[in-house]
Amino acid sequence: MVKKFIRLFFLAFSLLVLPMAANVFAAEPASLAGGKTDINATAPKPALQKIPEISLSDAVLKTLQANPGIFVSQEKVVQSEGLRQKAAGQFDWTVRTRASADHYKAPLDSYDSQTALAYSQLNNIPYDDYLQEDTNTYSLGLIKQFRSGVTVAPNVAVVDYKTNADFKVPVSRSEMRIEFNVPLMRGLGAQATGAEELAAISQTKASRLLARQNIAQIIYTTSINYWNSLAAKMSFELTADTQERSKKLLELVEKLVRTGSLEPAALNQAKANSLSGQVDVSAGETDFYRSRQALALAMGMTLRELPDAPNPGSQFPHVINAAIFNQVDISQFIDEALKNRGDYLAAQTDIETAKTLLNKAQNDTKPKLDLGLKLGYAGEDEVSTSSRYFNSVGRNVTGLNSYVSLSLELPIANNAARGNMIYRKSQVREAQLIQNDLSNRIASDILVAYRALSSAINEHQLASESEKSYKKAVEFENQKYKAGSSTLTALIDIEDRYFRARLAAIAALRKYSAAMAQFRLVTGTMLDVGDKTLNFDERKLLEFPVINQAGITNDTVKK
Repeated sequence: MVKKFIRLFFLAFSLLVLPMAANVFAAEPASLAGGKTDINATAPKPALQKIPEISLSDAVLKTLQANPGIFVSQEKVVQSEGLRQKAAGQFDWTVRTRASADHYKAPLDSYDSQTALAYSQLNNIPYDDYLQEDTNTYSLGLIKQFRSGVTVAPNVAVVDYKTNADFKVPVSRSEMRIEFNVPLMRGLGAQATGAEELAAISQTKASRLLARQNIAQIIYTTSINYWNSLAAKMSFELTADTQERSKKLLELVEKLVRTGSLEPAALNQAKANSLSGQVDVSAGETDFYRSRQALALAMGMTLRELPDAPNPGSQFPHVINAAIFNQVDISQFIDEALKNRGDYLAAQTDIETAKTLLNKAQNDTKPKLDLGLKLGYAGEDEVSTSSRYFNSVGRNVTGLNSYVSLSLELPIANNAARGNMIYRKSQVREAQLIQNDLSNRIASDILVAYRALSSAINEHQLASESEKSYKKAVEFENQKYKAGSSTLTALIDIEDRYFRARLAAIAALRKYSAAMAQFRLVTGTMLDVGDKTLNFDERKLLEFPVINQAGITNDTVKK
């Protein structure tokens, strides 16, 4: 009787359950020799087909086009360029012009009044009992400070004078001169006078380098969210598929229990297995939705686009050859990172900026000794018409006139300059300490990323072996069940273990992909240093970077 029951149950189970299990478990997982795992090829569920897919390269492209962090980095560069232009304005040519009219009237004293009256009667001219003077001036000139510290100021000035104190015609006097101011101590040389501009130029360079590193960080964030979403999608699909099989198993057990071919206790176990699977499907769907939203935010999608967060359509990258990977000289990656990483190069630029400002601060402690020199000509014109305003420049010209001066400013305590120099010296030391600390951190990050990548390769290998072993175990358990030497509980348990092994294989691929992106980021190989257009190549996230490694190429590190 027992044998008859076993045969009936196995017959029903074989007809309904084993074909589905064979379809699910038929694909062979990837081995160390090459190929992709079967989990990459899991067929999308109908619910996922409605979600638009996006490739890894398109996700990165969307990030570069829409992520707010990209625009913030670009604005930082624009701001630094504005400050550089502002600092360069110190050496612009400046036009200086001035015009004035002075009208002056004053009463005459008794002596001057009698003299003026007698003069007017003698010459038969009108008598004025007041003094009137009209002085009109205008000037036009340029001034420029050169980066050497020398200031040049050419200038033309005209003074027109008219009075009723005598009866001469109005006179206009002009002066054409050029002035030089040459600093002999403080302010001499481009390192002193042009220090602010040189510092601004360095800061512009640093902002560009930091922007590039920030963009690499943003691309890294997008890639991590992409791999997380892809893993969540594949895990959800696998969970949903397993739950579908549990549902069919439950239906089969219910029929067998109703016919009396199976004890009711088996139905409780099947129900528990199905309900547990439903919980896993719901949680997996939520995780997948959450990961899609994280990816959409990393890509810079707007609030109107977020409801249609994309579905990752690419596959996980090939896992590199572990034997070749272990031959990598990691010290060369550290050296290359210090040559290429934008944040480290920006730290070097900060040291240059601090030294430039220190040179100026040291120069400011010197006495201010300036040599002044003026060279020019003078002209004059005496006519009643207004043409004298302009003709005086070219008539009755005399010269060469000259003026030489030497001025000295010598602060006694000079606390302001000395205090500023102490401040700037400290800034140089601070910038050097920051750079040294950053270099140590970069080296440590690379060593950790290398170890994490090595660990991810090993975990993927173990997960793949585990998946294959459990697949064989499921097949063997089915054979035992067919022979009547196993139970439904044992079969469900081994299939659950196989399910967990496949989830672990997905997690191992996700971890490897994230470790590869992390290694690219910390080694400064995410973006090409000389590329100004940000034409990102997705291979930077899929392949191991090869730099000056003897006998190692991209082909040799691939499985």
